[in-house]
Amino acid sequence: MSHVRQQIRDRILTILGGLTTTTTHVYNTRLYALIPESNLPALLVYTQTEDAERELIAPSTYQRNLNVVVEGIAEGNSLVENTLDTIAAEVEAVIGSDPGLNGLCVNISLASTEIDFTSESEHPIGVIKLTFECQYYTAANDSTISIN
Repeated sequence: MSHVRQQIRDRILTILGGLTTTTTHVYNTRLYALIPESNLPALLVYTQTEDAERELIAPSTYQRNLNVVVEGIAEGNSLVENTLDTIAAEVEAVIGSDPGLNGLCVNISLASTEIDFTSESEHPIGVIKLTFECQYYTAANDSTISIN
């Protein structure tokens, strides 16, 4: 079985597949340079940081706070900011509808949003980075099972 962190990413990838704007262009990577422009708009899902603290009440348990990033990418044009906001609205609605990620975490909530533009590809690209904070618990000796 995989680490709960991976299970959380996989669950988010699953629930974000098929959104109106990004359709099935959802990837488990942070390297958008690998995605052909024909697959834009797209979503990238990845984890960034995780804090863990041993619980005082149950010393064999870790409380973990994981930052999960969902990056929306759209090809730049005059309406790119509107497209990015639409992507954000769709992502927030879907994740907000499953705040426990099917029992994998206690809660997942939006922590921050960043919007940027890059010209690293042939055409300008707009990027919206949604960082979600996910709190979950695991046993100290088994990080493959969520004990929420």
